[in-house]
Amino acid sequence: MRDTHMQRDVCLQPILNHWHYMEEDLDSMNLKNLQNLEQQLDSALKLIRSRKNQLMHESISELQKKERAIQEENNILAKRIKEKDKIVVQQGERNQQNQVPASTSFLLQPHPCLNMG
Repeated sequence: MRDTHMQRDVCLQPILNHWHYMEEDLDSMNLKNLQNLEQQLDSALKLIRSRKNQLMHESISELQKKERAIQEENNILAKRIKEKDKIVVQQGERNQQNQVPASTSFLLQPHPCLNMG
């Protein structure tokens, strides 16, 4: 990153040196100076665009890592929810099986006096 700052400074310094031309009439600058200034501006813009693209790619990469981590966490949480729902259903089924009404069990057993045989 320090190299990038140094490159930027190297590119921008000549441009900053030419700002004094802004006070003068640009018509008074010769063609060679204008072309030189244009090249310096182009170089500085290329460097700035390159750095911007680099930062954007780094940012996108970080966001993609975060997205994968969040998706993984989401999958784990969804799995836990399914497991807990399954446990709740199983507990509900056990509770229903254990809560057989006493009157029903009484009706299912024949009275000893009514045994035929």
